[in-house]
Amino acid sequence: MVITQKHSINTPESERWNTLLDGLSVERLTNCFLDRVLQLEDYRDGTLPASEIRRTAAASFEALIESLRSGQDSPELVAARQDIALEVGVSRARAGLPVESLMTAIRQDFTVLWSELTALAGSSDAELMVHRAETVWEVVDSYAAQTQATYMRERQRMAQEASSLRQGHVAALFGTAVPPPEILSRIAEGLGVAAGATLVVAATTTENTPALHLV
Repeated sequence: MVITQKHSINTPESERWNTLLDGLSVERLTNCFLDRVLQLEDYRDGTLPASEIRRTAAASFEALIESLRSGQDSPELVAARQDIALEVGVSRARAGLPVESLMTAIRQDFTVLWSELTALAGSSDAELMVHRAETVWEVVDSYAAQTQATYMRERQRMAQEASSLRQGHVAALFGTAVPPPEILSRIAEGLGVAAGATLVVAATTTENTPALHLV
């Protein structure tokens, strides 16, 4: 998604906007973000180290600020946001973080950015801030959408990988040769059953397969 910003790079409004962006501190933005995000249950449980959240938050704010500068959102800036979205989406999916919590956290980017920008702006900047509010939201929303898409693709890949692994375990368990004890132990662990558990094989015709899935 390429966001075309409708502001000439040489106008007084654009110069003032860039001055406000120059006044933003990535460190301060990141600290404010962490203060908010670590209040979310799925983030404060320690599944994701605070250092990792801080690192990716700082990188995302740097990319967002550059994307907010006057002119057109270049392919390079879009690619920079996509790289961070890829890293965040994949890492949060692998950590088992619910997508709802991920999106709640990412949308804090807008709240934090806008709060800091309004704190820097003066009363004479009111019209400027009104003009730029939509752009700020669009840039953050674009990043959020990229991250969500990456997260969902990674979760799908993980599910497919887990399904293939389970199928391999079942095939090995009911193959022609009896697996040795160490392999049986590994299969039991992978299937989530006790090593000495009694297993039942169910067979059905093709037309009855959907009903079997419900058992």
